[in-house]
Parts: sequence; structure tokens; C-alpha cells
Amino acid sequence: MESLISRHVILSILFLSIISSALFLFKIFDNQQKLVFCDVGQGDGVYIRLKNSIDILIDAGPESTGMSECLNKNMQPFDKTIDYVFITHPQIDHYGGLISVFGHYTIKHLYVSPIISTNVLYTQLLKEATKQKTDISPIFAGNLLTIKDITIYVLWPTKNYIKSYALENKKSNMYAPILDDNNYSLIMNININQSNYLLTGDAPIEILEEVLINRKKTQKITILKVSHHGSLTGLSERLLDLADPTEAVISCGRNNKYKFPNKNVLKLLQSHHIIIRRTDKEKDIIYPL
Repeated sequence: MESLISRHVILSILFLSIISSALFLFKIFDNQQKLVFCDVGQGDGVYIRLKNSIDILIDAGPESTGMSECLNKNMQPFDKTIDYVFITHPQIDHYGGLISVFGHYTIKHLYVSPIISTNVLYTQLLKEATKQKTDISPIFAGNLLTIKDITIYVLWPTKNYIKSYALENKKSNMYAPILDDNNYSLIMNININQSNYLLTGDAPIEILEEVLINRKKTQKITILKVSHHGSLTGLSERLLDLADPTEAVISCGRNNKYKFPNKNVLKLLQSHHIIIRRTDKEKDIIYPL
């Protein structure tokens, strides 16, 4: 009897080892391009993988392991370099997870919203980036980055807005915010393979509407990342009319204390017949590119 049990245990271990090895090999040879809205809890974090192991992050969620876990699942096993990271604005639910990422990966380029934060963790993050010799650059509306098959258009904040509503610090080439940090969120339009992703940070409705009114009509927005985790401050009837997305993604934590997404936001999206996807329901949301 004991011999039979032992044989079953050995076969089970062998089976699990084969499965684990197969999954590991699949990750090594899987070169599929993808955009992932990572399940980082109550925050934002987007990972993009392009061919030839080019990796891009846009935000990294709060100070937790959420982003590191997402990278571990979606990056190739021996790839320990992230080529481009964007921090939409210096609030901890958008950059906190980068502390953990810096501990495991080399980051080549870091693009930030052009405002100063006195938050200790944000200061620590920038020091770590400097120590790692990461290239750090503030970025404004009008900047355009073409990386392999992907084009990133920065739509906000404009230099005029920054100069009007922030105090220049010539020593650091950055600006001290006068208004809520959310007003300076990077808004980016990502275009790849006939799909258009509008990433909005925590930008408020009035700014999003202005951006979309002034946006040069190039291509229909396919995926809208709903601003501010599904808060009422990030969506309006007019905004949806201007954006006219096919799908909306809401990045928020399960059972979060803010009760995001707001019920009225969900009703508004439903009334426009927009497909709703949520990280608190689906975990990582993956779009093949």
C-alpha cells in the first residue's frame, strides 16, 4: 500500500515538473506583443511588451508587489531590463510599485510628469533611478515617441498650462504644482496596429474634454482607460461623445474603500454600449498587439 502511495506521489511530482517546465519554455519562446492593464490593486499600472524584448511601463500601482507579479507573469524569464517607464503623476498609487521594480530590473529611461513632489517615497524613487544611471526626463504635450511598432503621443500637460499653474524651479527643470497633482497627469495616446489606447492617469473631466476637443482627429479611440479608477471626476457624457471608445478599462482594487468604480460611471458606460473591463473583476487584462 505504501509503495502504491509513493508511486502516486512520484508520478504527481513528475507531472507537475513537466507542466512547470512546459510553461517556462512557453514563456521563453513566447514573443507575442501585448498590452496589459495589470492588477495592481487600488492604482494604475500598464505593461507593454514589444518584439525583441522591448518593455514599457506606464505607472506601477501602489507600494505593493502587484506590478512585480504582473511583470513576472508577462515578461520573458531572463529579461531584466525595462526600456521605458512613464509616471503619469507623483501620487503613490501610480508610482509606489516602482520601488520593488527597481529592486529587480534595470530601467533605461524614466519619463515623468513635469511637477515636483516632496513625498519621501517619490524622492527615494528618483534617487534610486539616479543611482541606477536611469535617464530621467520631464515630458510635455507635443512630445512624440516612436518605439518599434508603437507610437506614443503625449497630449497633456501643455507647457503653457504648466507655466500658468505651476512655479518653475530652474535648478531642477521641474515645476511646483499650485493645483491638485491630478491636473498635471500625463495623458497619452498610444497607437499600434490600427488600435488606439487613450491612457488618462487621474486627469479630471474638464482637462480630458479639452484634450479631446483639441486632439487632431487621427483614428478612433479603441480602448479608453477610465480616469481616476472609475471616479465621477474622470468621466462625463460629453467625454464619451468625444472619445467614442469601443471598450473602457477601469483599474481599481477589489473592495476598495472609495467604492470605485462609481455606479453612475458604470451606468454611463452601459448607456453608450461600451464594453466594460475591470481589473478588480478580471485581474490582469491582456490585449494582444
